[in-house]
Amino acid sequence: MRYNNVVYAKQVHNYARPYVIEEATMGGIESQHPTRKDCYPDGQIYLSMYLPEADFTSDKTRVTAGGYVSYSDQSSTGGAISPDTYNWQFTGGSPGSSTLKNPSQIYYYTVGVHQVSLTVRNCEGTDNETKSNYIVTVPQTPSNFQVTGNIGFSPTLSWSASTGATGYKIYRKQFPEESEFTCIATTTGNDATSYTDYSVMITGSTSDDHFRYKVTAAYYSYGESDPTNIIGVYGQTFQEHQNVDKMLMDVSRYPQEFSMSQNFPNPANPSTSIEFTLPEAADIYLAVYNLRGQVVKVLIAGSIQAGCHHVVWDGMDQHGNDLPSGLYIYRLKAGNRVFTRKLTLLR
Repeated sequence: MRYNNVVYAKQVHNYARPYVIEEATMGGIESQHPTRKDCYPDGQIYLSMYLPEADFTSDKTRVTAGGYVSYSDQSSTGGAISPDTYNWQFTGGSPGSSTLKNPSQIYYYTVGVHQVSLTVRNCEGTDNETKSNYIVTVPQTPSNFQVTGNIGFSPTLSWSASTGATGYKIYRKQFPEESEFTCIATTTGNDATSYTDYSVMITGSTSDDHFRYKVTAAYYSYGESDPTNIIGVYGQTFQEHQNVDKMLMDVSRYPQEFSMSQNFPNPANPSTSIEFTLPEAADIYLAVYNLRGQVVKVLIAGSIQAGCHHVVWDGMDQHGNDLPSGLYIYRLKAGNRVFTRKLTLLR
C-alpha cells in the first residue's frame, strides 16, 4: 500500500524488537538514505523492523590455560537483513578481537574469568551482546604428582605448582568399597603443593584396601583443572580420637618397630605434625623444648596403645601463648627409648 507517497511492506510481522517508520518520496531513497540502497534496491522503504539482535555461542566455556575456544554468531534480524559487519572483543583472549562472523581458535593463556563481546551491524543499525564471566580459564593439571610414605605411616601426596592456581583439591577413592572419588581436602595457595592423609596408614599388604588418589588445581570456586594421574597405596584407615592434641591412631594393625619421623611441614608455620609408631603399648612423654632445654609444651604424657600416631603442635606454649620464631627441639621417650629431632618455627 501507499501512504504519503511512500511504499511500505505488504506484510508486517509482529516482531518484538522496536522499529521506526521511515518516510521518503519514491525514487529518493538513494539520496535520502544512501546507506540503505543495498537493502531496498527496488526503491521501496519498509518498516525499520530488522535491526540486528546480537547473540553468540561457543564450543566451550571452560578451557585449560593454553587452550582455545571457537565462537559462532547467532545474531538474528527477523529473517530479512543479515548483519554485514562483526566486531568481537575477547578479554584475556589471543587475538583480543576479530571481525570474522565465526572466529575460531581464540587462545586463553591467563587463568581467570573473561568477558566476551559481539557488536553486529546491518543497514538498519547496530546491536551489542556482552557476556561477563563467560569464559573460565582453569590452571593446567599439576605435574610431578607422587604419593610417598613408609609402611606404618600415612601417605604424603606431593605435586608441582600450577601457574594461576589458588589452591588444590585432593580426591580419594577407597577400593573396592567406593565407586567414585570424593574430595577429602583442599589446600589454599599456589605453593600449597603437598598433603598428608592422616586418616590412612600404609600397610603394603594387597589383602587390605587400595586407596587411590588424584589432585586438581583450582581457581577459586570458578573451576578446576583436569585431574592428575591416579596413584594408589594399600593400607587401612585410622580411628580418630577427639582430644586436645588431635591424636590419630590405628589399633587394628601394629607397626613392627618404634620410630619417630621428622615433623611436617618444617618449618612450622605455625602448626606442624609429628608422627611416631609403637610396636606395643607404652608410657609416652613427648614434649617441645627451647634451646635452653626448657619444656615449652608437653604434647603427650601417658599410656598409649600400639599403633601409628601423629600429634599436631600449634606453635603455642603450655599456657596457650604464641612462641616466637626460632629453632626448637622435640623429644619422644618411651621406656628406655628416646628420639630427639629439631624443628623450626616460622611466623
